[in-house]
Amino acid sequence: MKKLLILLTILAGYANAEDNWTIDDSNRIYANGNTVHGHKFGFVKGKGDKCNENLLFISWSTYSSGLEKFEGQDVKVFMDFDGEVTHTTLKLVSTYNFADISTWAMFSNVVMSEDFLDIIRKSENLVVAFSTKNEMTKTLDIQNDTFDIEGFSEKFKQAQNRCKD
Repeated sequence: MKKLLILLTILAGYANAEDNWTIDDSNRIYANGNTVHGHKFGFVKGKGDKCNENLLFISWSTYSSGLEKFEGQDVKVFMDFDGEVTHTTLKLVSTYNFADISTWAMFSNVVMSEDFLDIIRKSENLVVAFSTKNEMTKTLDIQNDTFDIEGFSEKFKQAQNRCKD
């Protein structure tokens, strides 16, 4: 009985890890932020020829004003995967003013390598931090967030299979 209880506990952990990731109707796979649930870190998996591309996106929000004037500009983003730090430059692709309360932003336009995906596969936690040496990021009231990214491999396979259909 004790062994069964241990096995069920382990299996429950795996089921919960996969729940860290969502695949939406557009076949975007993402994890939500721990500080702000609406912050998203993930990938767009396109159909057909775009299926093998891993287009990184980060969705962010801020209560500060002024972010929209930076649309089209680049920002350096640092990513700490369980102590393994890397960075990339993302473009502020679009912003959306929500009821004059907050601004939602989409950072993207970089296709990530299989090596980058391997870092995610072996990681459990991610800290995303925007460079503070940028006028754009001074408009973000929260410049970093943490993400539980365990369970990526299985959800990524599901997204990959969906884009091939």
